[in-house]
Amino acid sequence: MHEELAPAMESGMRYSGVRRYRPIAFWIAPVDLSLATSPLLLVLALLGAGALTWWTYSRTTPSVTGGRRLLLAGLRFVALFVVLLLLFDPVFRRIERNEEPPLLAVLFDVSESLTTDPEVGTGAPPSAALTEALAGLPGDDALRLYTFASDAEPLRDASPDSLQFDGERTDIARALQRIERDFDGRNLRGVLLLSDGRYNTGRNPLYLAERYRVPIYTAVVGDTTTQQDVRIGRVVTNDVAYVGSQLPVQVGVRASGFANERATVVLTENGQTVASEAITLPADGLEVTTELLVTPTVAGLRRYTVGVSRQPEEATYRNNTETVAVRVLDTKRQVLLVSGAPGPDLTALRTLLETDPNIELTPRTQRAPGQFYEGTLPADLSAFDAVVLAGYPSRAADGATTTRLAAAIEAGLPALFVLARQTDLMTLGRAFGDVLPATPEVVRSGVDEAGLVLTPAGSTHPILQIPGVPPSALGSLP
Repeated sequence: MHEELAPAMESGMRYSGVRRYRPIAFWIAPVDLSLATSPLLLVLALLGAGALTWWTYSRTTPSVTGGRRLLLAGLRFVALFVVLLLLFDPVFRRIERNEEPPLLAVLFDVSESLTTDPEVGTGAPPSAALTEALAGLPGDDALRLYTFASDAEPLRDASPDSLQFDGERTDIARALQRIERDFDGRNLRGVLLLSDGRYNTGRNPLYLAERYRVPIYTAVVGDTTTQQDVRIGRVVTNDVAYVGSQLPVQVGVRASGFANERATVVLTENGQTVASEAITLPADGLEVTTELLVTPTVAGLRRYTVGVSRQPEEATYRNNTETVAVRVLDTKRQVLLVSGAPGPDLTALRTLLETDPNIELTPRTQRAPGQFYEGTLPADLSAFDAVVLAGYPSRAADGATTTRLAAAIEAGLPALFVLARQTDLMTLGRAFGDVLPATPEVVRSGVDEAGLVLTPAGSTHPILQIPGVPPSALGSLP
């Protein structure tokens, strides 16, 4: 799908050059001192300090004479001077300046939409328009040339004939953000954007242009009319899957000029179709989402290709497919669950972990120091992929067990700490303080039960949108 930047680009249909700016001159000023109050008060205070010093050492017991008296009086006066100066909140300032000429960033759009036939890559590229634009620019070191499609990169060769217009995606906003990062703190005076104004990836650049810190000059090249197109907008799936377990692949499809047309989303592996789903193409600017399910049968790094069926007279078919890589494991994740004592919270957590088909759970519930209901603690803790400490350590936890667990976590074993009524915060901080991201503090020993009350913003938050569970039901949880 292509979206238009026409309102911003129309003003640049005819490029007439860039205004000249003076260089920024920087120089080094002498150091000056400013005080929070009037310097006259500091002078009066220093006079008082001098009088106090003279009175102190005019008569001493025992008597001090000669150079020793002068030395002690001088030290006393210097100490009083420093204290009084600090009380007046002094600020020393020095401004360093250097000279840098004004800079102009030039962004060349090298996406395939600028060519007349993006499918085969032929047709007249907009080299002539780029050459004309370059001819009107100052030929000095003030230019900084970039090319962009899905991202912006500095251009080493300024010859338009060397440009390859083969970018499958156009992200104008990201290119402008790259200029902001590269020229942060520099004497950037403007950005010249050479593009057809059509983008199909990223945010709307008009919103970014409204708050851009320098003017953006536009020059239109290529064809600015909207082309018919269907593309894969996004593919979301898990990075890790397991043999024999279903892997969901969520696909977002966008279209331009094919509203309400039928299409098929296909998931393939090594050229073989493993899942498919029929969809109705959305209107311009919208996205339709579908979910495909695949069950991996072989472990290893698997590559899945998501494609949407071609429509007649599409501008390009290159964005109709997208490939994702998934690491498939043939064994379940080994999780060690250590709890401080039996309880309803532990039962709920244990049930949740045991019902996950991708987890093989090894539970250990504290019975007495060094003893667990299910048996001894496994000898090799490094064989586990993660450890969950639910209400552990409790008051019954022994030092040998906590030391073993802390050593395994410090060695790289992922850990999840779940605080419960049985958790002994003092033991937790003492035994696991080196591996915890925060140090627990004991505020009081009692436990208060509290219910969940959602705010209006919280009731609409995505993390609380649970299928089949209204947000109001969360308040009834124990």
